Amino acid sequence: MSDLKKIKLGKLGDLEVSADNLAAVLDIVMEWGDSPSRAHVSRLCAAAIGVTVKGAKCPRYSMIDAAPIPYGGACLNALIGAGVPAGDIISAGTKLMLHFAEVLPQESEVQAAENFTETEPGANLSV
Repeated sequence: MSDLKKIKLGKLGDLEVSADNLAAVLDIVMEWGDSPSRAHVSRLCAAAIGVTVKGAKCPRYSMIDAAPIPYGGACLNALIGAGVPAGDIISAGTKLMLHFAEVLPQESEVQAAENFTETEPGANLSV
């Protein structure tokens, strides 16, 4: 899915990018697309790093809470605490969000996938 394989994060160096949790990535991208404040942008950048960059030293994203802004605040604290400059966090996070906004399935692709299998006329689909 991703051609963005590594990203540089200050003292942490070049780290592997992997979008194993697409629901979390979608939470962040959707929040970012809703005209966030500057403070929220920095948190969303950190959140994008937290859910997609292996070895970033960020906490786990809660799928139950589905709250990218508070999660991003925790990631921002962890990244800055690990010696990653704020500029690197914003630059890397923006790059990640732009990338994943482009590669996440679009509505037309989802609709095409819904129509992928056809049933025979009169087939009983009840379970």
